[in-house]
Amino acid sequence: MHHNNTTIGEDGEWVEGYSNVPSRSNIKWSDVTSIPFPYDIRIAPDSFPCAVFYYDEEGTKTRTFLGQYVFMDDKKSDFCYGERSIYAVPSDPFCLTNTHKNDDTDANLLWDNKNVLRIEVVGSNVPFTSYMTHQGFTDIISVESNGKTVRKYNWEEAFELVFPDGDDIEEDDAKKGIDKFNSNSKYVRKVQPFIDFHEWVTSTYRNQSKFEAEAAQHLDLYKMAAYYIFVMRFGLVDSLERNAQLKTYDGIHWHYEPWDMDIALGNKNDGGIAFDPPIDRNTKLPGSNG
Repeated sequence: MHHNNTTIGEDGEWVEGYSNVPSRSNIKWSDVTSIPFPYDIRIAPDSFPCAVFYYDEEGTKTRTFLGQYVFMDDKKSDFCYGERSIYAVPSDPFCLTNTHKNDDTDANLLWDNKNVLRIEVVGSNVPFTSYMTHQGFTDIISVESNGKTVRKYNWEEAFELVFPDGDDIEEDDAKKGIDKFNSNSKYVRKVQPFIDFHEWVTSTYRNQSKFEAEAAQHLDLYKMAAYYIFVMRFGLVDSLERNAQLKTYDGIHWHYEPWDMDIALGNKNDGGIAFDPPIDRNTKLPGSNG
């Protein structure tokens, strides 16, 4: 992970790669322009943690601890996470501005990210996020939300499509008069790689030999191993099933990326210390039976 705060003494360095577009496979950013790439691509949010207290200046003159919070304004800043396609437009490689919004053409394409998906794990200790079953994953359910009945896929109770933005995709479908749940909708076609991935993972439940034989076909093993080591090293007991994000760049091979690591190194999310070393995958909250 590379933090964009230049005052903390990190030596993060831009590592240039060749285009993944077949017709431009021998071209790098520096072959297009002498202007440095204007964004710092990273895999985790640039957030600001803080502890919040309330001071009763009118009464007891005491401070009450309210909790530990994180200011995180770039959850959906996909241009920070290397998820948008990159175009040979030196001043605006993601074609975000009105000036260059029409320059996102095949002729300008330098890095093709059309297959990128980022999925946040929002459920915890449920069969879907524990990869115990795929049964009912794509069932359509009705839930109450803000006083309204909303239809959604069953899996959307456990996972959230973060990139591309699910609301934008649904809006595109609606403009064409296509229902989100239509088998030919843009939404269904976009999330199908994730559905396929989940189906494969659950097919290996209690089948270690199948997992070992097929893992490389579905996982980016190096990234997965790095994440596992990272989680174990820092005692991220809340980042194995929830507060994590799944990502694929090619729509085939998946890996985990860090997300919301407030419960780390023995911390609780209320700001206290829950654990003393050592911490491992079997560590439980004090007093917990689960």
